[in-house]
Amino acid sequence: MLCKQTKHEERNLPTLLVSHSSLWQTTKVKDCKRPVLDKALPPRPCTGPKKRLQPMTAQGQSKPGIRTIDAQGVAAFRLLGENKKIEDYFEFGEQIYVDSKGTGKVLNAKRKVVKNGECQECVVKVRVKKGLMREEEAAWRTAMTCLLASKCCPNVLQIQEIFEDEKACYIVMAKCSGGELFDFLLHEVDVPLEECKRIIREILLSLKDLHSIGLIHRDVKPENIMFDKPGKTLKLIDFDTCVPWNPNPRTNKPQRFHGTPGYIAPEVLVDRASPQSDLFGVGVIIFVLMTGEMPWSQDLPKIHDPQVDGTNAREVHEALRNERIPWNESAWPYFPCAAHLCQQLMAFDPIDRMTSATEALNHPWLQTKMR
Repeated sequence: MLCKQTKHEERNLPTLLVSHSSLWQTTKVKDCKRPVLDKALPPRPCTGPKKRLQPMTAQGQSKPGIRTIDAQGVAAFRLLGENKKIEDYFEFGEQIYVDSKGTGKVLNAKRKVVKNGECQECVVKVRVKKGLMREEEAAWRTAMTCLLASKCCPNVLQIQEIFEDEKACYIVMAKCSGGELFDFLLHEVDVPLEECKRIIREILLSLKDLHSIGLIHRDVKPENIMFDKPGKTLKLIDFDTCVPWNPNPRTNKPQRFHGTPGYIAPEVLVDRASPQSDLFGVGVIIFVLMTGEMPWSQDLPKIHDPQVDGTNAREVHEALRNERIPWNESAWPYFPCAAHLCQQLMAFDPIDRMTSATEALNHPWLQTKMR
């Protein structure tokens, strides 16, 4: 029923722009403008006064001097020899990002030797080994091997190769030049409705591909989605939290959960992450795209202990259970079909949530186009 009303809204508002503004109470929706969003407040889930969007942090043939470790038939991690270092193969440029915990950084780079159709320009992520838990590290290595073997995921950032020495792993990736989705949300004044739909479609396509090779991301958020030129194709990035998904319900709970407050699915706090947990993050992104705000109020307890099913996790989980999202406010009365999709992706209980990215892609809101 909600989706049938969408045809009416699109037929009567052909020039409608999705704008982040308090002016949604006016009748001339197409005239609404979206102000520049604030910067500063890390979003945390609940009702009451809501927070604005803010940056969040989460929780082949061997080359000379390199020994290759094969996994599942794929040339995966390339060990640098004693007399070799990563600077022998790459010229490093501007530093793009530094982890606040000191566990890694991302740099622009150029290959010193280009062959086999490789692009000289790339990005290298330095992942420091110190402090990593053995079980999590093994799962991450398996995930990286799967990604290296998967060359046909257009909305997943390509991992080209991985080098390794005693101190760190060096993940070589294709370079995206279009900026983060977060910056797009922060600075764009008006986003056409059809562009909102394209963004969500491509995020869901990236998860569909990732899930199809048995992996889950565990940190879906605007900062981990980038635009690539030309065409502004969206790419899912940052696979530090990416692990294989085991649907066996007897699998032990992990010791720690991963993700970013505001985007973490409730079940992740007390149990295991799943493909549906990634979809929860997409629901939050839809909410931000359509309203310019996070769906949560300021009353939710802060996450300060990442222990799964710990005292803090259970407290936040229970607060999320009692959360009431104001679906009758902001843009939602004008976009009932979008609200329906968002509700299906953000359901508290995975039983009530959409089961797959494919199911979400088939939702009527993503099938309709502006005339």
